[in-house]
Amino acid sequence: MKKPETSTLFFSQTLAYLDVYLPAQRGCSPMTIDSYRDALTVFKRFVEEELHGTVFTFGFKDCTRDCILHFLESLKNKGNAPGTRNQRLATLKSYLEFASQNDISIVPIYIGAKGVTATKNPEKEREVLSEAALDAIFAEPKNSRLGVRDKTLMILLYDTGTRISELLNIRLTDIFLKKEGSYIIVTGKGSKQRPLYLSDKTVNHLKNYMSLYHPEATDSNQYLFYTIIRGRKGRMSVGNAERIIKQHAEAARKKCPEVPAHVHPHAFRRTLATQLYQEGTSLALVSSLLGHSNIETTRLYAKPSDEMLRNAILSIQPIAERPLTKKWKDHKENCRNFSGLR
Repeated sequence: MKKPETSTLFFSQTLAYLDVYLPAQRGCSPMTIDSYRDALTVFKRFVEEELHGTVFTFGFKDCTRDCILHFLESLKNKGNAPGTRNQRLATLKSYLEFASQNDISIVPIYIGAKGVTATKNPEKEREVLSEAALDAIFAEPKNSRLGVRDKTLMILLYDTGTRISELLNIRLTDIFLKKEGSYIIVTGKGSKQRPLYLSDKTVNHLKNYMSLYHPEATDSNQYLFYTIIRGRKGRMSVGNAERIIKQHAEAARKKCPEVPAHVHPHAFRRTLATQLYQEGTSLALVSSLLGHSNIETTRLYAKPSDEMLRNAILSIQPIAERPLTKKWKDHKENCRNFSGLR
């Protein structure tokens, strides 16, 4: 297949795509833009390591359908899950669509990429944490300064149902501890803000944590959870939070076999959603709590209990048998009208 004729360098428009088009025209949140940036960075590494090209030699004409298929196969060989590969592919298609709007010679390349289909990604049964598993994990952190931090982080994850990235982006100015009701403001996908109310027990843990890590709280713009690097406080990374949870979950599993082999931050969010739904909270309300823009997404989190399924089956009443009556007087004429054919 003949390559499209264009001499434009492939990475010549990534800066405008990431820093102008996505935030200004598409209205993407910083977290979404970061995921697009990561995908294009991974593709750049593929070009350098496997195609032996550079940002100064690899052009749009080189990004053929076969090149993209090679990239996806490389990701698969490196152990990337179908969902991850699909996200990388979607980013390439989006970037090529943007570039083709500025240069008509790139249109055939975009059309070729658009024809690459996403990998089938069968939905896996998402694991939730049992009450025993939660108790075991929460009981694991020691009664030390670091232990208080770790326990507060995990309890807030569970009690609010936030995404880990949302939790780590919380600053002191987002926290409102009041007698009539305490809550925090989180910023989710699409830069949408939502309040999340805290139970009294969680407020107690939070106050204890803040007395240790924010005793004076002179800077309200400071992150709630932070790490100190070279003497400066900075936002705790997602990787560090995942390491904390993994550490305590592995220790808890030795005492409680109900703790799953792999406990990720999202497990707390999924567990809360499922518990609320099974206790009778409407799916719409659970969706609002989780910050989902589409209620169908919530259905992947909140699973019905065995009792809910059993009651649904028992509520179905068989339709009494009755003779069928002819509904159309002129069968042939109505068939023609129904089908729109002569």
